[in-house]
Amino acid sequence: MDTGAGDWFESPDWTVFSQGDCLILSTREESSTTLLRGYRITESGPVQLWESRDTDISEIYEGLPWWGGRIPVYEGLLDPATGEVSDAPWPTGSGNAVPIDEELIVVCGRPSMVSTEPPTCSGWEWNEGSPSKRWSRTYTDSEDVTPLRGHGVGGGPDQGSVVVSTDAGRTVSFMSLADGTVRGMWPTRIEGQEAPAAYIPASDGWVRVDESRTQATVIGAQGREGETFAISRTPDALLLVDGQEPTVDQFRRAYESGDTSWADTVLHCEDLFECTFNGSPIALPADSFSWQGVDDGAYQELAVLSADRHALLIRTTRRTSSPLILIDIEAGTATAPAHASASVDQGVVRMDEEVIITIEGSEVVGYRPVQ
Repeated sequence: MDTGAGDWFESPDWTVFSQGDCLILSTREESSTTLLRGYRITESGPVQLWESRDTDISEIYEGLPWWGGRIPVYEGLLDPATGEVSDAPWPTGSGNAVPIDEELIVVCGRPSMVSTEPPTCSGWEWNEGSPSKRWSRTYTDSEDVTPLRGHGVGGGPDQGSVVVSTDAGRTVSFMSLADGTVRGMWPTRIEGQEAPAAYIPASDGWVRVDESRTQATVIGAQGREGETFAISRTPDALLLVDGQEPTVDQFRRAYESGDTSWADTVLHCEDLFECTFNGSPIALPADSFSWQGVDDGAYQELAVLSADRHALLIRTTRRTSSPLILIDIEAGTATAPAHASASVDQGVVRMDEEVIITIEGSEVVGYRPVQ
């Protein structure tokens, strides 16, 4: 689908959002107004359903799940099928709303930009279209609390936790999704260290790899700090068990002793040009990569298996303009999508087991697994 809005990478005045069978194209016009166009994705291509200049969608929602199939906007909740906006269940001015998954959203902020009151967060469940508040909490010992998008959920959305920025971005903590409790407080960066700590989500908690890359700390599902252990080798870029996140203990076995015998998907890289996939050397398409480092669980939240389990799809950075690579699991080879060329930049709009939607130049391109 040609957007008609020009090359996104040369003039980034348009954005694409997609989930389910819906796609929304947001275009910033010369008058500074925003044109939204909603489409239904069909076998023959996108079919336009509606357009509107009455609202706008923040770019922070690129790549995030839609809460109950709705997108948070300044005015409320946008229905992607109709373009209509309904009231959100939380009070106006409550702050930024960050969807955790289709059932849970966390809203954090202060009463106003100049308020001296402590920040407050609340967790809301979709509850089949009858939203209910799971919890609400005020944080008197922090300047602000903001969920960091792109890091995933450790331990699941019911009893797990997410990484949050605290104290105006100076520290990183964990927020329990069960009751909003914030635990732990580590500096965002340490002077003299090349990279910040890495926070790797597990099916039952987190592993925090420290800045020196010599040790890691076990974090429980609700953000409680546990044991620290030594790391024996470069942490793997990606470890999966039946397409899912490993447990904390499995990550520890891999990082502490190099034992990955329990995993069925292992991508390990000493650097971008020296990688193995399930034990065999693999050449990654470097001209389709954006450098962000290929160790420390770099792709744990950026990879998904195709529905037929024949391909591993990897988004190489958390940014919307991230390129995409596809690994043929049986052949052990890596390529970029067939439509792409080295001269056309790519951005991944959506990537799940059923469909890939990318920005390529001025086009929005959809891919489905070969049946």
